[in-house]
Amino acid sequence: MAHIFVISGPSRSGKNTIAKELLKDRTLNLAQAITCTTRPPRENEKNGVDYYFLSSSQFQEMIDNDGFIEWAHVHDHIYGTSKQEFAHLLESGKNVLLVIDVQGAHNIKKSYSEATIIFIKPLHAQELEKRMQKNGFSEKDIELRMQTAQQELAQEPHFDAVVVNAEGALSSAVKSAKTIISETLLMLD
Repeated sequence: MAHIFVISGPSRSGKNTIAKELLKDRTLNLAQAITCTTRPPRENEKNGVDYYFLSSSQFQEMIDNDGFIEWAHVHDHIYGTSKQEFAHLLESGKNVLLVIDVQGAHNIKKSYSEATIIFIKPLHAQELEKRMQKNGFSEKDIELRMQTAQQELAQEPHFDAVVVNAEGALSSAVKSAKTIISETLLMLD
């Protein structure tokens, strides 16, 4: 039976980068749910690949029609996982990988208590700010994201597992996440 894994953590913690590496490991049998968002695409992001980019009215219509398994306001935009996408992945027989914010992770855990929620964090909170600066975020955006990050970092104890993604140690973080997923799958067999 398919299992649900959630990768979560503050902005720029490396969630998506770690997820991409996990998806390459065929032994984990993972398929990632693509998140819907109202934020505009960044350079090199493609609709239906990186996110489903929706207008605010399209997103609200899906909320009104109970179209999400989870959704949340994050950094002045709305993000969510569609029920249709989630159901399709569960039916595929693959283990479902969700890469979502901390609020969403808690919502998934409430609805699917058997889900494994993994918290990705930097070694030091200042690493997040440096990554945002390096990626060209505005000072206003950095300030907003760092305030949110402090609240999210405080949620670490409520996760099933924690992976530290220290600057320059991505391979170690990926290895830790793979170990958590592999050991969980072994326990389920």
